Amino acid sequence: MKHLTKTILLGLPVVILSLNLSSCANAVLVATDPRSIATVTNDNETAQNLNFAYAESGVYGDLTVTVYNHKALLTGRVSTKEQRKNAVTMAYSNKYISKVYDYLVVEDAKKYQASTINDSYITAKVKTDLFSTPGVSSNNVKLVTNAGVVYIFGLVPAKQEKTIYNQARSMSGVNNVVMLVERQK
Repeated sequence: MKHLTKTILLGLPVVILSLNLSSCANAVLVATDPRSIATVTNDNETAQNLNFAYAESGVYGDLTVTVYNHKALLTGRVSTKEQRKNAVTMAYSNKYISKVYDYLVVEDAKKYQASTINDSYITAKVKTDLFSTPGVSSNNVKLVTNAGVVYIFGLVPAKQEKTIYNQARSMSGVNNVVMLVERQK
C-alpha cells in the first residue's frame, strides 16, 4: 500500500504537467484555426456524435466521419449501396451538418484494401511537410487518408491550394489527392 501511494504521488505531477501541456497545445491550435472557437468545438462534438452513431449501429465498422466547418467527410467502406445512402442520410440528419462529402467505397469487406498504418503515416508526413512549408498554415486543413487517397478538407487562401495539393501529391504512397477546400476570406 505504501508503494502504491508513493507511485501515485510521484506520478501525479507528471499527469498534471502532461494535461497542462496538452491544454496549451490545444489552445494554440484553436487560436490559429481560421474557424471560430464555437465552430471548432461544434465540429469536434458533431464528429464524435456521428462516429459514435455509426459505431453503435453495428454496420459501419469501416466508416470514418471527419467534420470541418459544418461539413462532413465520409470515408471508408460500406457493404451495400443502401448502407451508403443511409450513412449519408445519418450525417445530414445532424442539425449542424450543412454538406456531406460522400467518399465511401461500396465493397465487400474481404476485398477492401485500406491500410491504416500506411494511411496514418501518409497523413502525418503530409501534415509535417505542410507545417514546414513557408506561408502555409497546416492548421487550416484536416487531412484524412484512406486507401492511399488523401482528402484535404478545410479553409485555405486560394494562393495556397496548389502548394498544398502538390505537397500531398508528391508523397510516396499517395494514389490520389481530393481537394475539399473552401477559399478563406
